[in-house]
Amino acid sequence: MQQWVNRVSMNPILCHDEELRSFIETDFAFIPATKPRKRSGSFIFSFSSEVKDDDMDLAQAKSTSHALEGHFIEISKNVQKLAKSRKGLAICNSEVGIKSHALGTVEKHPPLSNGLRRLGKTLQIISELQKSQAISEAAAIGDFFSYYAVNARIVKETLSNRLRIISEHENAVKETISKKRYMERLKSSTSIKTDKVDEALKDFKYAENYEQNLDARVKRVTKNLHSELQNYENNRTQDFIKSIKEYVNKQIMFEKQQLKELENLRPDINAITKRNVRTYTLGEEELSARAVAEKLSITFAK
Repeated sequence: MQQWVNRVSMNPILCHDEELRSFIETDFAFIPATKPRKRSGSFIFSFSSEVKDDDMDLAQAKSTSHALEGHFIEISKNVQKLAKSRKGLAICNSEVGIKSHALGTVEKHPPLSNGLRRLGKTLQIISELQKSQAISEAAAIGDFFSYYAVNARIVKETLSNRLRIISEHENAVKETISKKRYMERLKSSTSIKTDKVDEALKDFKYAENYEQNLDARVKRVTKNLHSELQNYENNRTQDFIKSIKEYVNKQIMFEKQQLKELENLRPDINAITKRNVRTYTLGEEELSARAVAEKLSITFAK
């Protein structure tokens, strides 16, 4: 959240926005001011979905954003499936651990009983680590790619909005030409009515001003988008590196913790297969029972 606020506040355009200042300075709730768009005039423009974009960089960015959105969504879904499977593995390990510990409590052989109880406790600890690992990878990678899938869609929609402005500008140019031709027909007419002339002149001036405003808007939006896309690419690269690095470090940490628990279990498992051999002291030697018996039999034989 802090990173988002920092990036929005550093934007050279948004930093002058009054609502952004109000959002940052408000201590409690923020209610945006609604500003309905007002449009006056005697004509309405229709938008064409087939607008040729002469800016190849922005056209390529729109196509790339569309492709990335699909890839990011697919990656996010796969990571969520991986996290879900890891949680299932954690549950299974926990169940095996509980049963192993219960079996160890009724086992009569001491080394085996201790080993089963220690195995059960270790599996339960590993189960908790795997649950935390699943949550971590879902947040570090799954949520990250889901977030950037939304970003890619917003980039695509923003670039599409630019095409709508271009379409509106093209329609405005056609409307201005139409109004101009209508005025020329009025000039060549034999009977000229003052009210019609005034209305035609008013519509022509409005259409001309609207066309000029849209032309300036298209140029301004295009210029700003080039700058914003560059910042977006830089931020995305930094976020990718940071997110992947964080994911790898946490995965290594969880795997090391699980390995440590298994290593601590090794002596108890090895103790199960060891034979409890008693030694006896005969003179200055420590011998097994069999060796003592052999020496005594040799002694008595002599």
